Amino acid sequence: MSGSWRKTAIQGWGTVALIVVSALPAAAQTTSGGVTGTVHDEQGAAIPSATATLTSDTRGTVLTAGINGSGNFVFATVPPGTYTLNVKADGFKAVERKNVVVNANDKLSLGTVTLQVGGVSETVSVSAEATPLQTQSAERSYAIEGGAIAQRPNNVAASRLTGRCH
Repeated sequence: MSGSWRKTAIQGWGTVALIVVSALPAAAQTTSGGVTGTVHDEQGAAIPSATATLTSDTRGTVLTAGINGSGNFVFATVPPGTYTLNVKADGFKAVERKNVVVNANDKLSLGTVTLQVGGVSETVSVSAEATPLQTQSAERSYAIEGGAIAQRPNNVAASRLTGRCH
């Protein structure tokens, strides 16, 4: 009796361990990125009264972030896509940055957005700028389309025939 009990207990714990280990990689995968930046005036002072919005170019969804006392804004959870950033504050010209590309797991820093004193109805569109850098971590992810995966050669059949792994 004790031999079969031991075998059942080992199999049970083995199953639990397999489930726990297989869930670990899935927990580390994310489907969204993050975007950060800083808002200053032309003299370098923070503008905590400003608001930053990210508008999805494809879905039209709008994400809003407040600006803290140091002028920093954070969009912690941004679905992958191409966005337009708008930064506005009373008494300043609005700034618009197009083609902000966010990929899954990116931690994208847009650097400093400088607001110029001006009327509320004026907007400064930034069309030529430095490429935003992911400076928050060394991680990098890539979006892979389904077609690329389907066209990838499959060496499983060859390894079964030859008995070697490729």
